[in-house]
Formats: sequence, structure tokens, C-alpha cells
Amino acid sequence: MANEFKHKSVGTQMTQSEYEAVGGHILDSQAAGDLVYASSTTQLSRLGIGTAGKVLAVNSGATAPEWTADIFATDLRVGEDSQTAIDFGTANEIDFKVDNANRLTLTASALYPATDNQIDLGTSSLEFKDAFFDGTVTSDAFAGPLTGDVTGNADTATALATGRTIGMTGDVVWTSASFTGAGNVTGSSTIQADAVESGMLNDNIISGQTEITSGLADADELLYSDGGVLKRVGLDTLSTKILTGNAATATALATARAINGVDFDGTAAITVTAAGSTLSDTVPVSKGGTNATSLADKAVLITQDSGTDTVSAAAMSTNGQLLIGGTSGPAVATLTEGSNVTITNSDGAITIAAASSDTIDMGDGFVIEDGDGTEVTITENKEVKFVEGAGIDIDWTDTDNGTDADPYDLTFTVDHDAASNFVAAEHYDWSTDISSTATIHANNVTDLHGAGVSGSNNQLLTDDGDGTVTSESNLTFDGSTLTVTGDLTPSGTVTIADGKDVHLDSTQTDNNYSGITATFSNATGSTIAKGKAVYISGDNQIALARANADSTMPAIGIAIADIANSGTGKVLLSGFIHDADILDCTIGGEMYVSEDTAGALTKTLPASSGDRVQVVGVGLHADKMFFNPSYDIVERG
Repeated sequence: MANEFKHKSVGTQMTQSEYEAVGGHILDSQAAGDLVYASSTTQLSRLGIGTAGKVLAVNSGATAPEWTADIFATDLRVGEDSQTAIDFGTANEIDFKVDNANRLTLTASALYPATDNQIDLGTSSLEFKDAFFDGTVTSDAFAGPLTGDVTGNADTATALATGRTIGMTGDVVWTSASFTGAGNVTGSSTIQADAVESGMLNDNIISGQTEITSGLADADELLYSDGGVLKRVGLDTLSTKILTGNAATATALATARAINGVDFDGTAAITVTAAGSTLSDTVPVSKGGTNATSLADKAVLITQDSGTDTVSAAAMSTNGQLLIGGTSGPAVATLTEGSNVTITNSDGAITIAAASSDTIDMGDGFVIEDGDGTEVTITENKEVKFVEGAGIDIDWTDTDNGTDADPYDLTFTVDHDAASNFVAAEHYDWSTDISSTATIHANNVTDLHGAGVSGSNNQLLTDDGDGTVTSESNLTFDGSTLTVTGDLTPSGTVTIADGKDVHLDSTQTDNNYSGITATFSNATGSTIAKGKAVYISGDNQIALARANADSTMPAIGIAIADIANSGTGKVLLSGFIHDADILDCTIGGEMYVSEDTAGALTKTLPASSGDRVQVVGVGLHADKMFFNPSYDIVERG
């Protein structure tokens, strides 16, 4: 039978290997692209490959598939899904469906929206090219521009169909350019001959006009009133009637004039000398002068007890004189010699020298007092000796220079093991390992501040590694409570004894937390903000949790600070958090991961189908909660 499905090698009986062999069965006359279909309840047959552009459909008898160029059906719909489709279900009508609603209908006579005032034709940024109508266009409103013939819109027209001119006649003639109303027009007017009479001119017609300062020529003319009659006159005529002399072009004075005794006629520059002249006025300080007609010889200028507007001369004509400032003003004086100091003044120089002396007068000396109050006065030519005792060595260890930069060094060395005032039972040699019990008597350690240790009560000491210790302000012990301010990083097991506990503070101030934290990485591409709930998204990585999908749940903690992209940060795994900016709780009410906003916590139970319900804590206050996430998650039906 043609097109039937058969065994490739016909035999009396098909073995199992023949039945299961690949390529052991063929369609009669099969070709590449053919389809296999059940032609009966017991027969598989071949449908040959169709030609280009054909589609597969059921034949008119509904007995077999066939290739066809046409698709006809009374209830045919084509589209993305049931909400977005082209519907041919109604006879002689095509409905265009978007967002699960019919938006546009096409019939034999009209293309119209399914609901009045529902959709736009084009957008503000995407417009149709041209529109052609043979009939009436009706619109509730129109936004131009509009090109072409329009009738019946005089009340809203912005231009005249035909431009018009505006004319002016009489003494002033003017005709405008063509005016349509689309813009302003301007034009030049002409004053007609004999149109202006003197009576028309205002008395102040010249006031406020721009003055001409250059460019005048003899041919230029001026207007003037001749007994009330307006006349004109040329500049050449005006200059001969009014102006005489040569002031405009003069190069010398007709009569020379003396300036401080020196004649000046303008033909050349002159020099006026002050010495021996008639200049007698003083120049004030305010104008750079001295306000004086003469000054003392060998003097400096100062302002002295006469105000800032007067300059005085302080004579300095004696060897060794100096100008010395004081509350009463500058004064001229010489230096005074002191004990063992000589001063030699010369012309322009001062020499100061120490007098030669083998001894220095100590005066009444100085007093030294010992521990029991005995005082000894040390006077000139007396000396003090430091006496060594048992276990105490006193040596000069530096006797060079003896200056402030390099003083003499006297060193006291105390050997406490050999010192007679140490009791053997009250001290211990800590230079070797301790293999037995050593006791330090309480009265032997009274003040560590003298050994360079400072700090407040109850602070513990730590070894600096160089033989010194530091009093730690962040590590205190009052005999019952050890307080650590900062991070505590145990290197071994921390054991909590029976009846003891790890206490978390539940009374934080706003924007604080206490509890168990861990450090995670952020690889989400953006910052994870403080207070956001997070889930495990990768290898030690976190992302914002959301209750609308398994892939973003469960929440394991809350970011206690912003965590930058590609950075790391701390996450609160269990504990207390107080933050008015991110929490909205009900006292005693459960808190959940939000279904709507990624990373948000909410007191509202997720209610949508498919949401994951996870209780992450309990409200302690309107903006404080105990965070302790449960990993029992319920999916809503």
C-alpha cells in the first residue's frame, strides 16, 4: 500500500533485534521532511512535505491532515495568548484584543474602538505620516499646526487667508507690508514737505537727545528760531558769525604765563624746581608728605604722640643709639651694661661681650631637703655627693658637653635582689618561667601610674611585647563582670557554665542592634541597603529576599549596614533591632518577608496565591523587633 509504514527487510518473521533496530523501518516512498500520522486505528502512513508557504490543517472530511494555503474557521483566534489575539469568531467582523479586552473592531463599513474614548491613534512621539479623508472629520478638540483650507473657524483663526496692508496719509505717509496676523510688521513713514511748523515743536525738543562730539563738517546744518520762524544755518556760516580767534587750533598762548617762576606759553614742556622756588606749602601725611618744612639731621621719621597725621624726626646722631618701641611710642636710647657684660659703641656698630671671670656668684645658694625633712643650703664652692647603698649603684654615664642638648647623665641602678630594704617573701624574680606559686602582697603594688600605666578604675593590663604594659580602656573587670567594648574573637571553644548565659541587650536606642551576626558578600550588582532582609543566593553570597517565589526565599538575616556591590558586610542572624526608618511593627505581632517589595519586612501576612509565608520575628515596639527567622515556610494556595 502506498505511503504505509513497513519493515525495511521483508521476511517471514521479524526478530527482536530487527524490530528494535534503528533504520530498520521506513515509510513507503518516504522523503526528507515527510510527516507520519495514523491513517487508521492500526495503520501509520506518510504525508509528503508541503510546498513553501503552505500550512498544516485537517481536511474537509476531518479524517486526515493536509497542506493548504487557506485557514477558514468560524471561531478562529490568532495571537500570543487568550488576552492578546485577533478574533474572527463573529461573522463579517474582526476584533483586535489586547490586555484581555477588545480594543478595536473592523467591519465592512467601519474601523472603530470597542469603547468610546478608549485608545489613541498614534502617540506624542510616534505619529502617522499622512491621513486622507473623503468626507467630514469631526473632533472634540484640535491642536495645530493646520495646513490647507479650513472654513468656519474665525473665532480661533491665527492668520488671515489673504494678507492685507495698512496705510497712513496726510502730513505723514506710511504703507505697511502685507499683514496676515501671523506676526508683527514694520515700515518706514515719510514726513511730507511743509508738514512741520514751528508751533508743532516742543520747547524741550533738544533735551535728552544724544550730543554729537565728533564728525561735524562745514556742510552740516542746525535749526534755529528767527522770531518764531524756524530756519536753518550751516556750520560754516555759524563759525564766522559767532566764533572768533583760533582756540580750536591754537598751538601757543598769546601771552606766556609763569608757573612757579618759569614762563609757559604751551610751545614746549617746562620743568619746575622746588629748591629756591616759591613753593612754601607743606604736604600732609594723607597725601604722602611729612607735614613738615624741615627735618632734623641724622634722624628717622616716626609718629610720636602727635597722631597718625603728623610725622616727627627722631635724631640718632650718637654712636650706639637704637630706635626702641614702647607703649608710649618709639624712643631713641642706648644699651646699658650689666654684671659681667661690656658694651662698646662705635660709628654704626655695637659690640657686646661677657666680662672674664673664674667664678659665678651664687648669692644665697639653694636648698636641698631629704625624705625626713632635713634641709641643707648649698652655697658657692660647696658640693653634694650621692652615696650608694646596698643594691644601689650611682654612676656618671655621660660627662660630655653638659649643655641643654647634651646634658650630663647621672644613672641610679637598683638591684632589688641585693637591696636590703626588699623582703624576699614579698617580691619575685619574673625573668624566668614560673613553676610554682608566687605571691605578691597586696600592699606592695599600690600605684602603677608611676610605671607609665594610666587609665580608669577596673581597666585590665595587656603586655605590649616590649616589657611594658598598657591599661586597656575597652577591657574592664570589676570583680564580677568582664566588659569588652568592641569585637571579641575567641580562638577556641566558648563554654557557658550551668546557670549562666549570653545576655543580649533588648533596650537599644534607635538605629542600633544586638545579637548574632555573620559576614556575607554582595554580588547583586547594586547596594544592599541597611535593614533589608536577605537570602542565600550563592557561595557565601546574599541577595534581597521576597516572598513571591521559592528562588528568593527563605530569609536568613537582616543587613545591619549598607553593603556595597562586590563588597562584604555583617548580617544579623538572630537578635534585637531598633530602627524607626525601616520597621513598622505591632507589639507581640508576627513579622513576615514582604511579597511586594524585595528585602522589606512587613506585619501584614502575605495573601496572594503562591506567596511563601515565613515568620521572621515578633514586634517589641512600633519600631523594634526580635529577629529570629523560622525556616518553616508555607506556600499559599
